[in-house]
Amino acid sequence: MNEGIKEIHLLNLSHTDFGYTDLPSSAWDYLAGNIHLAMDYCEETKNYPLESRFKWTVESIWVLERFLEQAEKKDIDRFDRLVADEVIEVTAMPGNMTCLTGLHEWENELDRLSFIYEKYRPKVAIQDDVNGVPLEMINSLLKRNVKHMVMGANAYSGGTPEPSPSVFWWKDQADQRILMYNGEGYANAFDYFHTKGF
Repeated sequence: MNEGIKEIHLLNLSHTDFGYTDLPSSAWDYLAGNIHLAMDYCEETKNYPLESRFKWTVESIWVLERFLEQAEKKDIDRFDRLVADEVIEVTAMPGNMTCLTGLHEWENELDRLSFIYEKYRPKVAIQDDVNGVPLEMINSLLKRNVKHMVMGANAYSGGTPEPSPSVFWWKDQADQRILMYNGEGYANAFDYFHTKGF
């Protein structure tokens, strides 16, 4: 562990990896189920000191869409209340997207999901474990009022263009820009607390 680290901020989310660790049909169910668990933990800790309260980040709009399709009204109301209380945050990416997605496909999917953008107004996009995103994505996200992005690129293929962790402006050819936090991969936090693998 780095002796210079004085404080660690943990971002609670379930990494969205359809088809890698399990069949996509199975992953849908347990990822949507994680939202139910997160709501339970948020409510169980609501009287804890502020810094000890559980908070949750919905990384994937596709998972939220699945939750909203299957949940009872009382659970949707409960979710909406926790979002309003800023205990749960909805982020802007449908999932961890490949760089091979074309602009037409990408824009059509974001338009299809406009009901979530309009209701929850996500401000941050999370892209984790995928090495990069299409440059045109900057304009697409800015059009939906998303001005920040968190990236945890896989560094095993030779590193990342910017050091990790770091903050920089990600710009397109038209000089539009999004503030990018280039963080470590989702598995790196294990090394902060353990000296060997499990």
